[in-house]
Amino acid sequence: MRITLLFLLVLFSNSPMTSQIADAELFFKDGTSLKGFGMIDKKDNIKFRLSLEDEPNVWTSLMVKKIIFYGFETQEEFQYVVLKPDTEAILLKVLVDEEIKLFADWERTPQYPFKKQHQTFLKNASKPEIVSTKLYIQKVTEDFPFPLTGNFKRKAKDYFSDCVGIIKKLNSGEFRKSTATDMVYYYSDICMD
Repeated sequence: MRITLLFLLVLFSNSPMTSQIADAELFFKDGTSLKGFGMIDKKDNIKFRLSLEDEPNVWTSLMVKKIIFYGFETQEEFQYVVLKPDTEAILLKVLVDEEIKLFADWERTPQYPFKKQHQTFLKNASKPEIVSTKLYIQKVTEDFPFPLTGNFKRKAKDYFSDCVGIIKKLNSGEFRKSTATDMVYYYSDICMD
């Protein structure tokens, strides 16, 4: 009986249906922002409320640019991004936000908001980690992000062809998909004009 109860408790505590309202700041396209509580639903809509007593309002990419969730000594940013012409914006997790941005498709965990397809993630209650299979990179001067999908090494070499240091580190295995954030910071620090 105890094992059954323990199993059910673990099953429901790790269920992707679990969602939490988290401290958040909602950023609008006009440059204004609101602090309150938010979450992201399965359809990339943001549900946001100013206080926990309020009913949440649903926000989309029509007026909202991004949302940042705040936790204990952490913050996670999700931004609406148009991947290609004539498509709707989707929410992507921002991994690097500098002259070059690195985005990832993301997954719902019980501790964090919320869901995307085409990826795996590790459920660890003490330190949730997202392992994405879809990464996108975008320079400030580009209209749309470049997908680093498929053969990561080949795509990264094509994108960073102007940076010999990155090509060498990709060939040696120092830079790979799991170290994509380091690669973007390296490019920003060493290779950008």
